[in-house]
Amino acid sequence: MPQKASNLEPTLKETSSAEYLVTAILPVNDPSLDSLQLRIMTLLDPSLHVHEVLLLCHPEHHSEVREILFEVLSEDTDDHHTDASIFSWPAQMEEGAAVLYAAQHVEPPQDRILVLGSDGLDTWNSETRKMLVGRFATPLPVGPRGFTIQGDEPFCIVADATPNAASFLVPPFSIAPLLVPPHELYSDPIFDIWPSLGHHISRARFEGVGGVVVDYDKQSTWCPVNDKRDPSTTEIVSSKTAHEGESETFAILLPSLDDLVSFAAPVCHLWAEGHNIGILLTEEDPSLANITGSSVQLLPSCALKANILSDLRLTSPLATPAAWIANLQVTPTIVISVPTVDISAHASSESLTHIQIPREDLPFCDWLSTIPLQAWKSWYKPQLEVSVITNDRPESLMRLLTSLSNASFFGDEIHLRINVEQTADEETLRLVDAYQWPHGAKFVHRRVVQGGLLPAVVESWYPSSNDSYGLMLEDDVELSPLFYAWAKMSLLMYRYGRPEDRSPQLFGISLYQQRNLELRPEGRHPFNAQKLFSALHHPHPHIPYLSQIPCSWGAVYFPEHWREFHDYLAIRLSQTQPDLPIDRIVAPGLRSNKWTRSWKKYFIELVYLRGYVMLYPNFKDYLSFSTNHLEVGSHVREMSAKAYERKKKLYLLPLMERPPQLSGLDDTDRPDPTLAIPPTTDLMGLPEKRMPSWDGLPVLDLLGLIVTEGVIQQRGATRREELFQCDSPDRPFDIPALLCLPDHEDMRLDLEED
Repeated sequence: MPQKASNLEPTLKETSSAEYLVTAILPVNDPSLDSLQLRIMTLLDPSLHVHEVLLLCHPEHHSEVREILFEVLSEDTDDHHTDASIFSWPAQMEEGAAVLYAAQHVEPPQDRILVLGSDGLDTWNSETRKMLVGRFATPLPVGPRGFTIQGDEPFCIVADATPNAASFLVPPFSIAPLLVPPHELYSDPIFDIWPSLGHHISRARFEGVGGVVVDYDKQSTWCPVNDKRDPSTTEIVSSKTAHEGESETFAILLPSLDDLVSFAAPVCHLWAEGHNIGILLTEEDPSLANITGSSVQLLPSCALKANILSDLRLTSPLATPAAWIANLQVTPTIVISVPTVDISAHASSESLTHIQIPREDLPFCDWLSTIPLQAWKSWYKPQLEVSVITNDRPESLMRLLTSLSNASFFGDEIHLRINVEQTADEETLRLVDAYQWPHGAKFVHRRVVQGGLLPAVVESWYPSSNDSYGLMLEDDVELSPLFYAWAKMSLLMYRYGRPEDRSPQLFGISLYQQRNLELRPEGRHPFNAQKLFSALHHPHPHIPYLSQIPCSWGAVYFPEHWREFHDYLAIRLSQTQPDLPIDRIVAPGLRSNKWTRSWKKYFIELVYLRGYVMLYPNFKDYLSFSTNHLEVGSHVREMSAKAYERKKKLYLLPLMERPPQLSGLDDTDRPDPTLAIPPTTDLMGLPEKRMPSWDGLPVLDLLGLIVTEGVIQQRGATRREELFQCDSPDRPFDIPALLCLPDHEDMRLDLEED
């Protein structure tokens, strides 16, 4: 437990004074905008005597924040006056770094700076609020939330009205401007820059501490009970209290310390989010004796206790992983293990989700940090089926199948269907027959009558349920070993995550980054999403985005939309509807209207009428999860070698590779954190290292222009009325209703008669 700061107590004098100048810095982000008005009003409370409020926000929020601020100030009829202004949040800075940057630009003569989080002073009572803006003789940070470092592990301080010395504080806290460092600080993945600030201050001041913790709120529960227990006996750990109803218990069972370090990113993220974490190491390893009774340093500010199965057996010879799970202080709802760890005696519980990840994939699981809580229990719901379309390019097919085999599937079963054209050569047939698929069932379908590329793609997959997803791959495509991580991460986020992040308008997930736009009437046009978003001053130019353009070079299609496409294509090609002859232009102004043999032409029509969108990756340097080798076939004509190579460069993209694995930890020095640095995949190049919320994704239309969802949906509705002259109600995924046709049964009978 932290020691009382008795040596600091005489210097800590808190009294309110209207002449004492305090500047408050309030960061504003997307989630906090709805409650911003109340937070500003709290800071303008005359009893707090805040002299100035800086609202730190991204440029795209300036106008909205300005309107809210104007509304608040126009209603303030009190004689007390507080200056309020907007300060631009520098691009690509995380919250703590941006707050520090703003603090560095506070104009003198200010006595204190009140550093706030995006929640302002919401959770603190009036006594603690007044303390935060009070007069202090010490320049040290003073606030209600602080941590002390014991060994290498941070523990939160259960504070009261008596000052406690702290290694570092987290917002809200008050600090003298002279202690604001003039340079950037190292950002910790869990606690942002605040441990670095505490370290900087403790080295600069004679007290040798990073701050002082005082809390007048006796009901404050931010510091969990778990941190009051002896860490050497704690089997379940949590860093902070999650919101009620949003906390789960995770049991992590891995063979070795190296495995745990490799899996550190998702474990530490769950811990930082306030979830209960239990860890068991199951392998007989003499080096584990060095961590017995202490915590394992996984990341600089993430040290968690791990139980060791061999230690448990010293007191309980019958100890097993299943028994350990049964004896945890809190019953887990999610268990993560490698397949070799047997928990069969406990895995039958209906309330338990048991996720098994192969040992070799653990170092590449940092993307699990982005999974929303709601999606963990749906881990096994999405079922990806891979459909390969091939004809007579055996070398290309071998390259594709090799990249498929080398990918990480994180323990999921994936069924593979290889669709072979009637004209396939003998070498291709031998390759298909000999190919061994290690991740699930392999099916081979060979056409008896030559069908061409359109039926080959459209008939290559049909969903068996609304949790069935199809990845269609032509044989000149090659895949990144991390393609499935991107696909599953996106599915769990936008199909099984929060309700507000799910939309029926999303029809699929592209593995390929757009480098060219193909649908403009004038022809191919170079495209760079990051340059486009930078020019529009988007704070995250590398953000994934939504585009109406369907991808044919590696993409996952959703079940409802693919069924609907089948219905649409059947009617479109039947030529039985007078309002929809085969030469009718459905989506005006697009180059695809001239395509004669492409299934995408008709999918684009459906996308236009519905206002559908596909999710696209947007990583640096066009780093992609699939690439197209642009080999001669249905859509690539013979040309000169020079022209071919020039065109191929326009479409060939670099594939995202796995990061180098850990070279091994020195058993004599465990758990030295400098040796325990887990690998990081380029998947974590996402804005703020997480998938954006649905309403934060930019939207592009079929020409690559920035639009809104409402605009493209209205375009489709307007075109529907123009084409079919009906005002009957439309229904989701219902083609007869969309095309103003008779009911399903009448239409089916008409087609049978024809």
